[in-house]
Amino acid sequence: MTSFAEKIAWYRAENYIAQYKPYGIAVAGTYGRYIASEAIFHALKSHRHVRKGDAVEHSIDIPDGILGAKKHSKHKGIMRFLMREKMKELTQFEPDTIITQLPLLRPTLAPWAVSRILPRMLVFTHIGLEHVDLFVSKETIAHEYLALANSLPKDAVVVLNMDDELLRTLIENINHSVITCGVHPKSDIRISRAVRNKDTNGLFLEIAVHGTQEEVFLPSLFAKQHVSAVAAAIATAHGMGVSVKDAIHGLRAIKPARGNLSRIPGINGSTIIDDSHDTCPEQLESSLKSFATLQGSGRKIIILGDMDNLASLGISCHEAVGTQASSIVSMIVFVGDMMRHGQDGALKSGNKVDTHHFETSSEAANWLPEYIREGDMVFVSGGKSMKMGKVVKRLLGK
Repeated sequence: MTSFAEKIAWYRAENYIAQYKPYGIAVAGTYGRYIASEAIFHALKSHRHVRKGDAVEHSIDIPDGILGAKKHSKHKGIMRFLMREKMKELTQFEPDTIITQLPLLRPTLAPWAVSRILPRMLVFTHIGLEHVDLFVSKETIAHEYLALANSLPKDAVVVLNMDDELLRTLIENINHSVITCGVHPKSDIRISRAVRNKDTNGLFLEIAVHGTQEEVFLPSLFAKQHVSAVAAAIATAHGMGVSVKDAIHGLRAIKPARGNLSRIPGINGSTIIDDSHDTCPEQLESSLKSFATLQGSGRKIIILGDMDNLASLGISCHEAVGTQASSIVSMIVFVGDMMRHGQDGALKSGNKVDTHHFETSSEAANWLPEYIREGDMVFVSGGKSMKMGKVVKRLLGK
């Protein structure tokens, strides 16, 4: 049920769009939305005045992001919110481009939101088990994304990740121009080569666009998901008439945000791979594959919290990730009730692995620091409800 505050926020956002007519970019997908939005922002920033909304956790975050507001829960009242945003509008130059994220928080919400914010471009990242408790299957989720694409204004453009098999199946049914991107050989914007730097910091990329090749070194990126985000950003910029060279120039400054597969120094000379903001089975599988290829001087440790909203698939998905993790490291810390099944998967795998289990992230955070040594590389991930950021905070010495 829509609250009064949300109705007011949407009303303000629709009026704002009608008045200023910004170029709207909506980023949709089960995972990879945040890093893709960040990459698009950097690719466009030298040519456009861009506003990028925060991660969307509640439906009210969509209009708040359009208006440039902070998270709505931080506002003490709707009138104060309206006054503050109107004052900001009167005293600042308004952006000509707005990037917002569109997760599938509930059925029909995303198409409904598109009909109000009228984006000129829709960017699809990945399809996975997002709120499968509401959408039943990945195929149903793909159908929701197709409905989202076909609810766009007539002149809108869709940017689509060709490396995602389910997204590829949507192309022929999308009633708009489509720009494809990724490492797939038939992509319009193709990452033809991606090589990690020797010290595991940074990626060398070669990008093919209409027969021309461009190269770039991105010092803060290291994972496959980062490559997908860069491809989406260059495709978006290309679709808006920004040259590949200019987009690449802006992308050199990109850094993954904390909790979104970022690499940060931890206690006792350790390194933390922080993927703690939120995850789903496909994202976690991809992140663990990237973690497995990173080189370090010490041990590798994996810390996993429960994944959210998996309904009847919860047990099998948690067992699978436990099995995968056991093939990468010799020590795994599992957090939460469902991750008991992850621990079972690790122990049944036949791999020699030391496992530990805690009920809460707070308990794991209190236990871990004394076990971290110099040179250790620690991967932390889990669903939003598990608040795995508490573990990261302790591993940073805070």
